[in-house]
Amino acid sequence: MDQKKLAVVAVLLAVAAVVLIAGVGARWWPSDDTPVPARRKAATKAERTPPAKDIPVVTKKAPPAPAAPQIQREDDWYGLYMQDAKIGWAHMIVEPVERGGKPFVRTYSLADIRMKSLGETRNMKIEEELLFSTTAPGHIVTGWVMQSQGAYSKRVALQGTTGLFKALITEGGQMRKMPLAKDPVTFAEVRKPFDWFRTPRAVGDVIDFTTFDLSELKHDEERLTVTAVENTVVDGVPFTYYTARNHSKREGETGIMRIDSRGRLLSVMLGGQMEVRLESEKIAKQPSASVDIFVSRIARIDKDLGDPTTVTEMVVKVQGPGVEHIREGPRQRASYDAAGEILTLSLGAAHDPKIKATDEDVRDALAEDANHPTKDPAVLALLKTALGDATTPRAKVDRLVAFVDKYIGDSYSAEPLSVLDILKVRQGDCTEHTMLFTTLARAAGIPTRKISGLMYMGDQHRAFGGHAWNEVVLDGVWVPVDATWGQTEIDATHIRMAAEDRNQMAQLALGGARIRLVSMKRRSK
Repeated sequence: MDQKKLAVVAVLLAVAAVVLIAGVGARWWPSDDTPVPARRKAATKAERTPPAKDIPVVTKKAPPAPAAPQIQREDDWYGLYMQDAKIGWAHMIVEPVERGGKPFVRTYSLADIRMKSLGETRNMKIEEELLFSTTAPGHIVTGWVMQSQGAYSKRVALQGTTGLFKALITEGGQMRKMPLAKDPVTFAEVRKPFDWFRTPRAVGDVIDFTTFDLSELKHDEERLTVTAVENTVVDGVPFTYYTARNHSKREGETGIMRIDSRGRLLSVMLGGQMEVRLESEKIAKQPSASVDIFVSRIARIDKDLGDPTTVTEMVVKVQGPGVEHIREGPRQRASYDAAGEILTLSLGAAHDPKIKATDEDVRDALAEDANHPTKDPAVLALLKTALGDATTPRAKVDRLVAFVDKYIGDSYSAEPLSVLDILKVRQGDCTEHTMLFTTLARAAGIPTRKISGLMYMGDQHRAFGGHAWNEVVLDGVWVPVDATWGQTEIDATHIRMAAEDRNQMAQLALGGARIRLVSMKRRSK
């Protein structure tokens, strides 16, 4: 089972930090692009969401737009919450700086998170600095991001210039270089969705924009859709803010944002469980009772299932928070009732919709990235041992599943490990199993991706908990495998949620969901 909740939250908060840093900083040059009026829908009943608590900036008047292409310093603090319990804070700065006698725009963020997992408190820090040109549209010049937790640290830095950037990745005591196929986004693109709210918007308005995650070296196409417009008065001052739903091409629905008419980010709700709120420094740093994130990601079922590894087919009904994050996928059929509140899941090989991999899927699932060093000499040497005389894709997958299962000793660890660390310590939970399997499989030419979801934890818990496994492309179709359990045919207690690490936010959203068993088939041991 994937008990590494802190590693999951690290990635999610890194994403939140990227969103937050986009939400500060005034416009610092006149835009060359006049926004095209967004498509408008007929107004519907607005979601009435009150402003985030303890927002100290809402009574300030918006500063006048700068006459020259220069930036005004912004310095914002945010509280980080899970289930209304404070788990940390984030500090965001945007400012003009001078380096080597040349002017730049600097964005800086630092997130400090303290969370419990199985009663043990861990501290995690995520720090990022980016420098942008002051010439429109503000190409990125250099930057770095550092994630640290306990003995683990990972640093990704940019080297080079526009069109020729490389990433320097330092992890597991080693550094490697990766060329960037596409430059990071410009500052104008970073600011685009927030400047958009400086013009009055209506329910149904949409804006599309591009984001770049430096820690994973991945671009994404995102869309904000206005779902509510609130005109109110705060301390006697008229105040307008918008609620907008965020949709990501990579991740699907990612959260709800609240942004005021100045383009200032007020809050972000992630997965219905985690919230980022604009606050004063004093309030942001104020400690609070934390929640145990192991417990927060459990969905209970009404009956015992026995040995999960013997379950070949299962039908369940799921109801409660987070159910909207479950979709149809390999070995999984999904359908909702008329109200869209109760989900029927049919699990197992008998319910496989046979989803074909697109060319884009295959390309992404073969790529070397910041987390999977497929060309590292140590990885290639281990791959040779793992594959033996296997030559066909299916035989290679079978060998790799069995190899990774035995190579990594099962051990819960609150500290995340890189692939190069895994090769040394040879211990970990499903996070390490899936990461190593992905790296080896891609190095062997097998398109592979990580899947986040839930798996039955056993009758002692009578609940489903967070888990991760893999999907590979065989004969053009996505096929799930689980190297943690040595399964080339996964058992039917796997509930698939989404691909890639960051979608594990959906697992947090499912905490408290109720599952009812409808039918089940099993094989004899």
